[in-house]
Amino acid sequence: MSLSSTLRLSSSLLRRSLSHPRHFRFPLSNPLRRLRRTQPSGLRFISSLPPQSSNNGGLIISGDENSNGGGDPRIVPFELHKEATESYMSYALSVLLGRALPDVRDGLKPVHRRILFAMHELGMSSKKPYKKSARVVGEVLGKFHPHGDTAVYDSLVRMAQSFSLRCPLIQGHGNFGSIDADPAAAMRYTECRLDPLAEAVLLADLDHDTVDFVPNFDNSQKEPTVLPARLPALLLNGASGIAVGMATNIPPHNLGELVDVLCALIHNPEATLQELLEYMPAPDFPTGGTIMGNLGLRPMSHLCIFEQVLHGDLDFSSDPWPSISEGAKDLVQKMLVRDPKRRLTAHQVLCHPWVQIDGVAPDKPLDSAVLSRMKQFSAMNKFKKMALRVIAESLSEEEIAGLKEMFKMIDADNSGQITFEELKVGLKRVGANLKESEILDLMQAADVDNSGTIDYKEFIAATLHLNKIEREDHLFAAFSYFDKDDSGFITHDELQQACEEFGVEDARIEEMICDVDQDKDGRIDYNEFVAMMQKGSIMGGGPMKMGLEKSISISLKH
Repeated sequence: MSLSSTLRLSSSLLRRSLSHPRHFRFPLSNPLRRLRRTQPSGLRFISSLPPQSSNNGGLIISGDENSNGGGDPRIVPFELHKEATESYMSYALSVLLGRALPDVRDGLKPVHRRILFAMHELGMSSKKPYKKSARVVGEVLGKFHPHGDTAVYDSLVRMAQSFSLRCPLIQGHGNFGSIDADPAAAMRYTECRLDPLAEAVLLADLDHDTVDFVPNFDNSQKEPTVLPARLPALLLNGASGIAVGMATNIPPHNLGELVDVLCALIHNPEATLQELLEYMPAPDFPTGGTIMGNLGLRPMSHLCIFEQVLHGDLDFSSDPWPSISEGAKDLVQKMLVRDPKRRLTAHQVLCHPWVQIDGVAPDKPLDSAVLSRMKQFSAMNKFKKMALRVIAESLSEEEIAGLKEMFKMIDADNSGQITFEELKVGLKRVGANLKESEILDLMQAADVDNSGTIDYKEFIAATLHLNKIEREDHLFAAFSYFDKDDSGFITHDELQQACEEFGVEDARIEEMICDVDQDKDGRIDYNEFVAMMQKGSIMGGGPMKMGLEKSISISLKH
């Protein structure tokens, strides 16, 4: 039975009850007027009169038809089923935000946050002795969480179970249950204290005025709105639960992989989703797990597009579609029509203007990360560009097979050099809507020797993947190339000799060394060289133009 039907039935029963003389001991003629005489002033009540001007038969709250002045101001007219619906929605939203959903900033629900904060206030650090769990529950109930003690204790127990959380936030002493669903002992028997991870990741900066504090339920205490998390804890431990029909189910992930992703983002803020998934490819459950289904670990962007294509509901207003040419989007839309009779045939696809006119349609797919890497490359100084070219020359054919095919696709005349016109046409063929000035910036970024063209090695260097750049053997080989005398340092003369070998003109050797030389001894050691290579952008390179911050996004397997 629907909510509105239930409320209408309740309204009917209410009217019958109000009009029965056995309950109110007065005639049936006008029970509402007698009720009003017996009610204290200032109270509002539900009218038992028949529904008036209700479109769906619901009960309407209204004033007495015989009252003076157009009705008693204490009686507010509204439909009961609408009022109940609005009140329930307000309650549901407050429960969702205040009880059920975790905050993305610290990955915690309010009850978990209050438990950790209460333990922090009690001084229950990992270096102190254990204290009774009942003391923590009482502290939370009395100051921050006016709900049942069972809910608080169950949440505390879960944060101490290694089989429930990938990284437990509380250290428990005693019987805290088992993976076989055995319950924990009563709170008066168990003891707990904070886990070092919770102190380091969630509570270390709490006393440094990093987050806002708000009054508690009775305005007698202050509690933080969120804990100052140093890691995305929502990804670390995930979240699960359900309240008022809304479910939360976010899987946990490996701490080491999560740190690797953060380091990759620090080094390359423009890293694509496919690149980040190489560091954190899948969830990491505390009890292990098996990936089921035929999609396996398909990259998330591929999976999302796969689902959208399957249902024919691509959102062309969201990324990456605004950067795709109109002709390509028109063809895709017509190919995804659900009605087979209206859907394009293979012959109609081949005859589409985007495929036919000027050969705009590409016959080779372009990786979505390539342009992003070229844009990052333009922010590097010339020294780092030369080092990347050294690494590119040392790679095997298998490691750069995809980039080699891409270079051939853009190099239309097979001259081994990509000109400005070839780069412009190649980007246009893959649907990149860039201005000529932006393409020129990319051209100048990759052209290390300022020859006016991009040769094969320069192209490979500009589009190298991050994991190849940071490999120890590649970094050591590049450093050894510049360190001609094997002294362990790159000197001014050695760097000048390398610039001459690469044909780099107007090289400011002193500025190159100054940007990398951290100890200011006029030389570059191996650690300083590695720090430069792992840095997202060097000070010697200027900021990228805003127009270059939009990248091509065409799905392709690496």
